[in-house]
Parts: sequence; structure tokens; C-alpha cells
Amino acid sequence: MKPKTKLMTCFAAAAIMATAVMTLAGTAMAQSGNTCVYANDDVFYSGNGPNTVDGYLVTATSQTYLSPVKTGGYGSAASESRNIVINHKTNILYAADSHSGDVAAMTINPTNCQLTLLGDYPVAKPDKFGLGLAISPDGKWLYADGVRTQRLVLVDVNKDGSLTPVIQKITLPISPLSMAVSPDSATLIVGLTGYRGAVYSYSINPATGRLTQVSTVTKNNPPGGFSIDSQGKFVYVAESSGSVLRAAVLEIGAGSTLTFVRAYNFNEVARLPECG
Repeated sequence: MKPKTKLMTCFAAAAIMATAVMTLAGTAMAQSGNTCVYANDDVFYSGNGPNTVDGYLVTATSQTYLSPVKTGGYGSAASESRNIVINHKTNILYAADSHSGDVAAMTINPTNCQLTLLGDYPVAKPDKFGLGLAISPDGKWLYADGVRTQRLVLVDVNKDGSLTPVIQKITLPISPLSMAVSPDSATLIVGLTGYRGAVYSYSINPATGRLTQVSTVTKNNPPGGFSIDSQGKFVYVAESSGSVLRAAVLEIGAGSTLTFVRAYNFNEVARLPECG
């Protein structure tokens, strides 16, 4: 029998890896006892035609593959940021077409998880290295960032799920890698790459969705994926430092201000071959 501590380590490693994969590659929605899971296929413009989104209808006893739905745009084949999100208020999925610089909106049938293309909307300059997305939990605002164009933009979400033209553009000092909106829709967190990297916080105007940069936390290592707790108080940032898996904890304070709390090294998690 395996030691309890080792089982817990293996479980933690699996959970962290699963979260990282979902953060960059897919999104999911639970509805009426079923779970709809989707992935942006990120089809390259010179490959097998337009980009597509596919997924699975997952129940307690089965998994049903969903046929790909065309986005109307073209991907880059290797996104370096999260390129698919769901507006849970309206059951509408948004998938980025980084090579053509647009975002597809798709309605989700909550019964069978099937997708229907609502429209494809230009939001940014084409960026073959990735077009990242984040949506406010209240469903009002969509944020997109270009990995190599180093541009962060705000797009208004209409009541029917369609997108308006860009209403704010921000030039970033270096390439973004990940971003997320706090549960209260008050703060946008953006991770930036570089030799050390940094995490930026922006306050969100509740009336317009416009962003104002509030604070910066410099990291010892480039930030990877991250998540915000359900209370909107802490940000957990994954960092890569050689063979050590490192996670930093940042606190979101008044006015969306970020403060570094501490970092944790998960040395045992890095040795995944020992799990089994």
C-alpha cells in the first residue's frame, strides 16, 4: 500500500497539471447534471481550413464527442495564452482566432452542449503567437491581449452575446501570458513574461469596463497560469523555476492593489514519474 503522503502528493500534482491544461487549452460549463467541455482547436490559417471549436458532453456515465464548429477565422496553431472562455450568464462561448485577430461567439445548447456560431468579431491585430481572452463574471466585458503585439483591449459584450468594436486599447511593456477577472468583476490581473516577469493589476470601472492600472508585482520567475479564489481576495500564480514547481500568493487589496504574500516550492510534485 502506498504511503498516504505520497498519494496526496500525486493527487496534488495531477490537480495542478489539470488546472494548467484547462487554463491554457479549454473551458467547461456544468448544466443540469451534465458538463460541457470545449477546446479551441487553434487551426493554423495555412492548414486544414478555418479554426474550429470542439468538445465533449460529459455525464456521470458517458462522454460524447461534439463535432467541430467553425469560428470563421484562423488560429496560430500554438497559442501561448488562454484563448477560450464562457459567459456563464448567457451560455455563450468565445474563442480567439489569433492569426486573423478576431473572436468567435457561439451559443451553447445547455441540453446537449452543441454550439452554434453567433458571429465572428474583429478585436485586435493578427498575432500568430496567441490572442488571450478573459471575461468578467458579470458577463459585461471581454478583454483580449496579443502575445506579440503587446496590446490589451476592452470589448463591450451586448445583451445578445455579440461584441462591439474595441472601446479601449492599452500598450503593454512586454508580452502578456495570462489574465483573469476577479469574481466581483472589479479587478483584472495580467501576467507578463520576460526574464523575471511581473503581474499587473487593473481596476475595472463598473459602469464602462475601462481599465486603470493600479499596481505591479515583480516576479523572480515568469508567471504562468494563475487563478483567483472565489472571494476575490487572493491570486495564486504558477511559476517555473528549473525542476521546481513554484506557486506565489498575491493578495488583492482595496482599489485592486496587489501585495505579495509568500511563495511555495512543490519539490515533490516535480517528480511525477514516481506517481502511479
